[in-house]
Amino acid sequence: MNLKKRFGYILLMYLFFSSCTNLDDNTIDDIVIYQDQNTTITLLGVQDNRCPTDVLCFWQGNAVVVMQVEKDNETLNFTLNTAGYINGTSNYPDTISILDLNIELIDLLPYPQTDTSYSLYEYNVDLEVTYE
Repeated sequence: MNLKKRFGYILLMYLFFSSCTNLDDNTIDDIVIYQDQNTTITLLGVQDNRCPTDVLCFWQGNAVVVMQVEKDNETLNFTLNTAGYINGTSNYPDTISILDLNIELIDLLPYPQTDTSYSLYEYNVDLEVTYE
C-alpha cells in the first residue's frame, strides 16, 4: 500500500472514531426548573443575545429559553423569550399556553457581561405557571 493510500485510510479512520460521541441519557443531568405533582419543566438550552450589563446598547436584546414540559405522560418542547412585547406586538413571546398550562417567563439570570460565558447550569429561570 503506498503512502498516500495509507495516510488517507488512517485519516478516514481517525475522523470516523473521533466523531463518535456518547449520548447516554444517564450522563446528562436534567435541569428541572419547575415541578409539581404531575408537571415537570426542564431547561434544555439558552441562547442569550441580551445586551451585556457593562455595554451601552440601543436595544435590550433577547434571550431565547428552550424548555420541555412533561404533564400526564405527554412531553412537548417550547421556547420563551425575555424581550416579550415590542411596540404592542408579540415579536418575542414570553408566554405560552400548552397542555392546559399558562407559562410565563418572568426573568432569566445572570444577565450577560462581556468576557463572561455561562454554562446552562448557571442560569436561573424564573417562571410563573398556572393551570387553565
